[in-house]
Amino acid sequence: MSRLKVTLVTHAYLAEENRKKLALLAREAELEVVSPDRARTPLFRYRIEPAVIEQDGYTMRFFRPLPAAAGIPARYVLWSRDLGLRRFRPDVVHIEGEPWTLLAQQALRCARRHAPEAAVVCTVRQNTYTRYGALTGVKDWLGRRAVARVDRFLAGNVGSRRILEERFGVNAERITPNLQLGVDTDDFRPATPEERRERRRRWGLAEDAVVAGYCGRLVEEKGLLDLREAMETLQRRPGARWQLALLGEGPLRARLEAGAGENLVLHRVVPHAEVASFLQALDVFVLPSAVLPTHEEHDAHALLEAMACGLPCVGTSSGVIPEILSGAGLLVPASAPAALAEALAQLQESSKRREGGEAARQRVLERYSNQRVVEKQLETYVRAVDDRRRTRSAYTARTGYQQRQAAEEYEEVRFRGPVGRLRWRRERAAVRRALAAAPAAERIADIPCGIGRWAPVLRERGGKVFGLDISWAMLEQARGQAAGPEGLARTEAERLPLADGSVDLVFCFALMKHLPPEAKRAALAEFARVARRGVVVSFALFNPLTYLRWRWRMWRLGRHSGATVHSYPLWPSELESLARELGLRVRRRAGLFGFLSLEKVLYLEKVAPG
Repeated sequence: MSRLKVTLVTHAYLAEENRKKLALLAREAELEVVSPDRARTPLFRYRIEPAVIEQDGYTMRFFRPLPAAAGIPARYVLWSRDLGLRRFRPDVVHIEGEPWTLLAQQALRCARRHAPEAAVVCTVRQNTYTRYGALTGVKDWLGRRAVARVDRFLAGNVGSRRILEERFGVNAERITPNLQLGVDTDDFRPATPEERRERRRRWGLAEDAVVAGYCGRLVEEKGLLDLREAMETLQRRPGARWQLALLGEGPLRARLEAGAGENLVLHRVVPHAEVASFLQALDVFVLPSAVLPTHEEHDAHALLEAMACGLPCVGTSSGVIPEILSGAGLLVPASAPAALAEALAQLQESSKRREGGEAARQRVLERYSNQRVVEKQLETYVRAVDDRRRTRSAYTARTGYQQRQAAEEYEEVRFRGPVGRLRWRRERAAVRRALAAAPAAERIADIPCGIGRWAPVLRERGGKVFGLDISWAMLEQARGQAAGPEGLARTEAERLPLADGSVDLVFCFALMKHLPPEAKRAALAEFARVARRGVVVSFALFNPLTYLRWRWRMWRLGRHSGATVHSYPLWPSELESLARELGLRVRRRAGLFGFLSLEKVLYLEKVAPG
């Protein structure tokens, strides 16, 4: 089996340290990363000059974000028409960002237009759902619109899974628990005694103290004031000396510096490659995050790196922390400085710290290393591709009208009453206009022929009509028609039992709009193969008005659990591009009801090679 081609849409790999995961992923997949060329985060600013970087078996393509100063995916799109999907043609489009974000919306639109066969995977990390007053309805609509197009989700924590299931109705089977980023367990490892002494000197930490530390943003939601209060409680007790070391930047720095001294050491942000050195200088790592309506810890990456360094860890019951630390560290309630002080006191003895550190590192090796994260990601890709293939192979047009009763009632149900009769007249008029652009044909293949209703109209071109259909029930009805096709056969539109150029004209009405993108392309390719002169075919084609009407229908459909999409329209530019690829060109287009109608009948002329 050939390697999967994967396009990863994200800003997470502007940081070089995070690209170690990409190198592992590229060993198993043909990988292309689509990223903004700049970003501003609370701790770092990134700016990449080359438009393309090729390294370690993968390619990164950088595009300007709009607005350029944006730092999170909710607030920017990329300056690109197709995100490179038209050229790369991936098997999987993986969006690392919540589905309601602007970048996710852009990626989904590009995937639909330029990689319609690709399975879509989405990583969700946020475990709180921020409301924006009247705009919350817009956010909900964007989320529902996107969720319906995603095949599989990777959820970083229980909270993000809950949002997908409860707010957007995602089936739990479509969600795989997995973090966005793992840990490099070679760089983040326990230090030897000699390395530990050297690290202590470098970071200005006392050799005789029990050092508890934290690294990350210096903001109130991280619970740092609770941590300082807990440390002050320990420092007043007799016994071991405690020292607090903080590495980071943020609005709390001034308040923390006001109380800094020999028992509180603050360091500013350093390159990520130096964070391991800081962690290896500590005795205990603490992540005291608060629980707020708009914040719970959603990935705890610094905690994972500390655990990989063999540090015993203490965390609060905020977001993902209990999932990570349960059974491998100490947990306390959020915003409880006294409980935090008692948990730290349990780690005063070196033997307790050693046991806790061993359990913590083992947890990371088993679940959160880069290797484990990549393995689960690849497994999800394979499942998503399989899901997409099964969906395509079981589309409604393949299974519809297989029952005898449905075939017998087809004409009565479809064309009864004044509306049905008007539609039949308009359909015939549109088909005749398209056929008028085609040359006379001796042999015409009607696919699918249904009950044979089109045979008299097609014979007006002077040739014989041969009917093909996937439904035995429909073929039986066609066989009973006095003016039906001269020959009948059961087959699938994607695999015709006809030789190349064996008919003059292929006629296909009311099928293409029901075919998913890959089946649509396969069927049209078969039509082009067997036809000598061209194809008369109906397509559902968008214009601005019909697109809005169709989106409204899809939104209403998406509100019903278990609803199935039966319509797959194209933009005219998409059809023209597809036709060119298959050696066809549009010569005539006839609508059923003018500008208001999605369905058009086209004559696609066969273009001579060269």
